[in-house]
Amino acid sequence: MAILIYVLDPVETGTLVDSDYEGLKAREAKTPAPSKKRLTEAAERIVPFYEAWGKPDKAAEWRKRLEGDKQEHEAKPGLKQGS
Repeated sequence: MAILIYVLDPVETGTLVDSDYEGLKAREAKTPAPSKKRLTEAAERIVPFYEAWGKPDKAAEWRKRLEGDKQEHEAKPGLKQGS
């Protein structure tokens, strides 16, 4: 992801990061349980990306989304972190 910061313009990079995550999230139901934690790990990497980029609003948005994802996984059997 760090390479994208230097190669693409900020708007395009942010759009790609967001859409890639949404694509992963859309396929979450088909993802094997042991691999589901990778989705949360991906979101955790996006927060510092936006912070380093000087976009605190987007970082806060991703923190909120990440917290929602974690709560969702805790509420659904078979989706717990580390499964």
